[in-house]
Amino acid sequence: TSTEASPEYAWRTHLAGRRPARSILAAAAFIALCGAVGVLYDSFVFAALGSAILFGSTSVYWLPREYRVHADRVEVVVFGRAFARPWSQFVACFRDSDAIFLSPTGSSTGLARFRGLTVFLPADADDVAAAIEHHVCGGRVEDGGA
Repeated sequence: TSTEASPEYAWRTHLAGRRPARSILAAAAFIALCGAVGVLYDSFVFAALGSAILFGSTSVYWLPREYRVHADRVEVVVFGRAFARPWSQFVACFRDSDAIFLSPTGSSTGLARFRGLTVFLPADADDVAAAIEHHVCGGRVEDGGA
């Protein structure tokens, strides 16, 4: 399949936009924590460093992502940069209500979380989830884990 072929499914998801009230609370906690670091260490540099580290570790929540499901791979696009992973890298998938975790090891715990890929599903997820499960598991899927 050509790398430029149009995807079977494509959607955009922004976790912070799904629950605005929770996002406002999270942003307030984020700002308070970074401010506390600045006051505690009496340093603007530490406050900026703390906010960069905190933002980097929670960027999946704050930044919108676009997903593209192709016949031979799945792509995740963040800030216009696409990261593609072929289906052959995954041996199992674990689904919950909002996402599917694609595992290269067959488990959803430990280091598999860092090696795998969590695909956050769109609002109407049944067709997309079925396509992903077919590509990875041949239709087999386990509940939970994502």
